Amino acid sequence: MWAGRLLFVVLGLLMIVIAVACAAEVTPAVDDLELVAEQVVDSPDAAELDVDSFAAINPEPEFRELDVEFDLGFYERERLPRDAIEPIYTPKFVSPDESVLRPDEIVMGLVINGDARAYPTGLLRAREMVNDEVGGTPVLVMW
Repeated sequence: MWAGRLLFVVLGLLMIVIAVACAAEVTPAVDDLELVAEQVVDSPDAAELDVDSFAAINPEPEFRELDVEFDLGFYERERLPRDAIEPIYTPKFVSPDESVLRPDEIVMGLVINGDARAYPTGLLRAREMVNDEVGGTPVLVMW
């Protein structure tokens, strides 16, 4: 059992050493950055299309017209009307002892000026927004 743990420790240290070595190789020096910038600036032909090379790849290209008219009906049908999901304007909070949340339930926490709040994401799936004031600061919590 101790041999397995020792193996994991050795492998972990080896991975850290490899990561540090790779990071040292990848990190460019300031002089290298200036050299790369000069190479890009001195190459004005880089953005031009080589027509002969393109013709060799595709000797008879197909030209299509751009269809500028498209149907928004699908998107209009699937979209909720404005203000269809009503936000919570006056949230009610309980103490942690009175809470009915499960221990593994996800909440979004917020602390401003010593005032702490927890907003359960399960509740926010249905309502999505909470208008609140935390520590004297108006906030909008969104999920």
